[in-house]
Amino acid sequence: MAEDMAIVEPQETPNRCEKGKVGKDLCTRDGSVDWYGNPAARSKSGGWFAAVLLLVNQGLVTLAFFGVAANLVLFLTRVMYMENVDAANRVSNWVGTAYMFSIVGAFISDSYWGRYKTCIIFQFIFFTGLVELSFTSYYLLQNSCYSYEANSKSCKTPTHFEALILYMSIYQIALGNGGYQPAMTAFGADQFDAESLEEQKSKMAFFSYFFVANNVGSLFSDIVLTYLQDKGRWALSFAFSAAASFLGVVLFFSGTLHFRYFNPGGNPLVRISQVIVASVENRTVKAPQAEYLYEDNGKNYKAAVVLHPALSSESMQKVSSKQWAPCTVTQVEEVKCILRLFPIWICTVVYSIAYNQMSSVFIEQGEAMNKAVSNLQIPPGSMNVFEILGVSGFIVLYQFCISPFMLKVLKKDFTELQRMGIGFIVSVVAMFSAGLVEIYRLKHQRVCANRCKASSSLSILWQVPQYVLVGGSEVFTYVGMMEFFNKESPDGLKSFSSALYVASMSAGSFLSELIVTVIIKASGKESRESWIADNLNHGRMDNFYFLIGLLNVLGFILFVLCAKRYRGIQFAGHNDENENPVIKGSDDGLGTNGDEEVTQIEEIEVYLEA
Repeated sequence: MAEDMAIVEPQETPNRCEKGKVGKDLCTRDGSVDWYGNPAARSKSGGWFAAVLLLVNQGLVTLAFFGVAANLVLFLTRVMYMENVDAANRVSNWVGTAYMFSIVGAFISDSYWGRYKTCIIFQFIFFTGLVELSFTSYYLLQNSCYSYEANSKSCKTPTHFEALILYMSIYQIALGNGGYQPAMTAFGADQFDAESLEEQKSKMAFFSYFFVANNVGSLFSDIVLTYLQDKGRWALSFAFSAAASFLGVVLFFSGTLHFRYFNPGGNPLVRISQVIVASVENRTVKAPQAEYLYEDNGKNYKAAVVLHPALSSESMQKVSSKQWAPCTVTQVEEVKCILRLFPIWICTVVYSIAYNQMSSVFIEQGEAMNKAVSNLQIPPGSMNVFEILGVSGFIVLYQFCISPFMLKVLKKDFTELQRMGIGFIVSVVAMFSAGLVEIYRLKHQRVCANRCKASSSLSILWQVPQYVLVGGSEVFTYVGMMEFFNKESPDGLKSFSSALYVASMSAGSFLSELIVTVIIKASGKESRESWIADNLNHGRMDNFYFLIGLLNVLGFILFVLCAKRYRGIQFAGHNDENENPVIKGSDDGLGTNGDEEVTQIEEIEVYLEA
């Protein structure tokens, strides 16, 4: 059993790599181990073989999740007979909760279980939730008169108990998927040695392919599963999602002996709280010089400020025995890393507000357009296919065209922060593009009675640019965010850093709902139609799009200011020459790559005696 699962004594295994050995059996230098707890050999563990297994697993899990999420609002209206507004709000809360569960998964992964065990357990929760949903939906369909052609007036509303069973299953799915995602992202990155230049480049590519896997799974669910659901075959579509999840678990298990593992780093809240308590207690003490640090070379390395050279060893022992006063230099740097990342994360929440419009007002806009293309009727929800194609196209364009060109001509690539800034700009263009489409949609609106649905002769294909642009912005911002947070976070908080990306989407979803509510109330005063009216032909959704675009412009300006001031510290783990942690001081602003300075320090505990 791997040390990621439980702490065990290293076992003698065949072809075990030897520390310092050269050639293909060279050990990894980042401290990763194999399933048996021995130092991982690069040729026999991790790398692209393990990463591809995880990418396929991620694609299957995404297929299963979006097989539920894509049309859940229709299930609630058609099968559970909810009103449109109520169903939309419940789905928004469900999606936001699923994203928030990522914080739970990240905390457990970094603190106690490790990434492998966290992935296994939450995937099992996810799979059982899908099985429960399949049986629940079958029961609901059998005990109601729902079918695609049924008259809803003759159907009975499901009981509160039946609704409770449904909510238990979908929130179990939310817990399983949310808890799994950050551990999976970090575990995939663990398969590449950060101390190897070649594998470090592969790790950066992994994050891009991770998004491709997400979008391939989403594409299949949008095309196949939503078709089954549109025909009323809900139980069958949920059963397909459960089967995909089960296949993903099998693939994950198959790579167990090929993965690389890291031990959980302990409860980060305790370490962070310890630093805060020590800093508050010693807030009036000036930072000491190196010669005034006392080090106890026992099992636990501790240091204290020596206020007088003749300070007795008994006094030193008394200082070092305190539990919440001394804290390691590594702990201090962990807290500094988190504090430095927080302003950048706040800026990404502003971007996520624009990103979340794709799953709400974009669809409402498409519903009010001409959906006929030749002899086909395009459902507005299927326009997400163009966002998926945009993501895949921009990833291929960047990996094989833009990045090689930058390296060849300028001898350097865009930094993660620079790419995130580009994503902000592209999202602004996407919002203004959507606003212009809405202006032209209103010019081509069809006149009808007051209570009819909004309609326009403008083709729904005019929405393609805004979907593609949102997909492109997602590549630059979210992929760059995942790489940046993973690179800049301490080793003990890798899953937490992955959760920040998902938490940004969650916060953006909740804030987007808040903004829409405020705008509806503010713009609909004095008997006027609000910008987002029930009949969009009577509203001004173009103003809403322009407002979100301007909000993103302000977010971009704030992001540039934060990125210019950012000074990161990256924990580079271990190396063969010295087992002490290495801390890289980096200037990862918009103009550097963050590799200018390397400072090696000992992991000692610092106590500032007031």
